[in-house]
Amino acid sequence: MSNKVAVKKLLMLLKDYRKIIVLIIGCLLISTGLNMCIPLLSRRIMDNGFIGGDKELLIELVLCSLFIYIIIDVIDIIKEKNVLI
Repeated sequence: MSNKVAVKKLLMLLKDYRKIIVLIIGCLLISTGLNMCIPLLSRRIMDNGFIGGDKELLIELVLCSLFIYIIIDVIDIIKEKNVLI
């Protein structure tokens, strides 16, 4: 059996799971993008919030950071739920 034939058979076996695979990959990409935003928010919290003394901005950035963490957790739950199917 050649490599091309083996790949075609593998793709045919995975055809039924295409939507789940795309959903999991999408969740991974979104989660990765959000995780890349967290260090940027942390830097702004330290520089502009604590050191700059802007309490209003500090609260806003902390709430935004909390919201991002919640979204990441929800995405992880969706991802794990679909892995188990």
